[in-house]
Amino acid sequence: MEHLDHHAGHDEAPPPDEAPPPPTLGSHGQLLVGEKRTFLSHLPMFMFDPAHHAHNFQVILEVSLDPEAAALYVGDRRQHADPRLYTFVPDDFEMDDLDPAHRTIGSLRGVIHRGHFEKHDVDRGEPIGSAEATVSNVVFFKPFERGAQRPPELEYLLFGDSEQWFLTHLIISPPDFDQILAVRVDDGAPAGGLLSEGARVTVPGSANRPAARLKAGDQVLARVTSAGSSEAKDVTLVVGAELYFEEGELGSAFNPEQTPEEEKAGF
Repeated sequence: MEHLDHHAGHDEAPPPDEAPPPPTLGSHGQLLVGEKRTFLSHLPMFMFDPAHHAHNFQVILEVSLDPEAAALYVGDRRQHADPRLYTFVPDDFEMDDLDPAHRTIGSLRGVIHRGHFEKHDVDRGEPIGSAEATVSNVVFFKPFERGAQRPPELEYLLFGDSEQWFLTHLIISPPDFDQILAVRVDDGAPAGGLLSEGARVTVPGSANRPAARLKAGDQVLARVTSAGSSEAKDVTLVVGAELYFEEGELGSAFNPEQTPEEEKAGF
């Protein structure tokens, strides 16, 4: 399994004469999606050590880029239909400071990349400029829990608005996978709460496994529950592009003592 290095430098124990860093301090790479409304999706890892679990979170933020960066990003995206993937590498911060229960972070400063900022293949990211991303909404924030049970059917989070909808796979426990899709919502979308907390989407009859994940061109009847509501509504989802898919980073819980052979875990 290829082990990416976007967490490098923060997953190693400090020298004995140095105090350990705060448990959620790190370089938290993000996916960047949307144009009129822009969103960041944290690139997570399962990390269950209470003393060091910087990336043990699924987080989706609605952000506003500073005007210069917004113009640069949107212009670049429109000039490069492929790759569709953009990433954002903020300066180090404590992920726990984004918890909406006690959020202390108002903005993130960093660099936007076309493509994945760390992959060493044809999709290697190219920096296109620096940016300040002001956090206007914490759409979703959830730490992973050891031993949590994944739902048997595919579950996603729906966020965005009528101009641009996105689905992100709900990540629960290893082994699992990360995925972001552009979608169209037919038959009317559930009203209210989508930007503030997202909405839960279940795809009945689809196993919660990478091979059964939604793919470009799929049209499915899904059950959507708006944030803060217990009532579900059936809607038709038409899947556009798959913007991101990753399972290797979520195949097992991160352990710096593991050998590559021990690290291998799959579905």
